[in-house]
Amino acid sequence: MVGKPAVQGRVEAPDRPPSGVHAPKWRWSRSGKAAVTHYRVLRTGNGWSLVHCRLETGRTHQIRVHMRSIGHPLLGDPTYGRAKLDRALPEMARSFPRQALHAARLEFIHPASGERLAFDSAVPSDLERLLSALDQHG
Repeated sequence: MVGKPAVQGRVEAPDRPPSGVHAPKWRWSRSGKAAVTHYRVLRTGNGWSLVHCRLETGRTHQIRVHMRSIGHPLLGDPTYGRAKLDRALPEMARSFPRQALHAARLEFIHPASGERLAFDSAVPSDLERLLSALDQHG
């Protein structure tokens, strides 16, 4: 994500879907559905942070909307991340071609069997390269 948020936190901001064809963003709304994200900063550098998020709810675009709402959008997010990027960030970070977002673990209760299912996924190579470039840059 862009910037350095508090070391850990909880974002509780109800969101609602976009309205109209020219409104692609989900947004905070008092009348929206409950949405809660817990986050913890894992490491930081010059103008960036690697953050672990744990969701209490699973709303569309939840992490993207919540991180933007606290002023720290995801790198590479064309919809919610249009923040002015720090020139101290390496070019690779400023032009990353996708959201710098990865679900390392997904867990849910199967709706038919009631069984708890969990799936783990390694960090993709493009994100590993991005993290390496950020680490080298400071």
